[in-house]
Amino acid sequence: MRVLGISLFALLLGGAPLATHAEGPSFYVTPFGAFRMGGQFEDATTGATRSLASHAGFALALGLNPHESAQQYEVFYSRQETRVGGNTPFDIDVEYFHFGGTFDYGDEPERYSPYVVGGLGATRMTPHESGLDQETHWSVSLGGGVKVPLAKRVLARLELRGYFTFLNSNSDIFCISANGSANCAIRVRGNGLFQGEALAGVSFKF
Repeated sequence: MRVLGISLFALLLGGAPLATHAEGPSFYVTPFGAFRMGGQFEDATTGATRSLASHAGFALALGLNPHESAQQYEVFYSRQETRVGGNTPFDIDVEYFHFGGTFDYGDEPERYSPYVVGGLGATRMTPHESGLDQETHWSVSLGGGVKVPLAKRVLARLELRGYFTFLNSNSDIFCISANGSANCAIRVRGNGLFQGEALAGVSFKF
């Protein structure tokens, strides 16, 4: 998974653009509505599976197209308010902060443009339970979608994206530190957390 993420990220940033004409840089802003699914922690202490509830969220992409080409650079943020299940459930916010981009394919950009997308950055998990520590870990995202023109500088963007967050196996997370000792909600077994997200948005070009 790590090799695949690095390879696609390199393609997005270094691939040869499909369009060669240069018209100067352009910028775009894309707000998304989202629905995120999946995400499980395997508790090494109890053996129980602690799942994140599927829930709606939102996302925002800020992009740069340097030469009106098929390749765009992008800063991406996505947030979900969800809940960790189990015997002691608690609410949590899961946020992704990624830098990456999109790469368009297809011969009919005036009608639609399929694309691949990827990013590298961080996952921040913030429990709502009083006293539990916030967690931040490296993560990657990979996915694909389609862009559909709506007007000269407006297009719809439909996307499926997967996130993988790197966790240390047998590590304690969501801990309360008090009097020199720590009481932790979950002791993780495994190396990562995977989530999938469906996004629909409108992109405005400047």
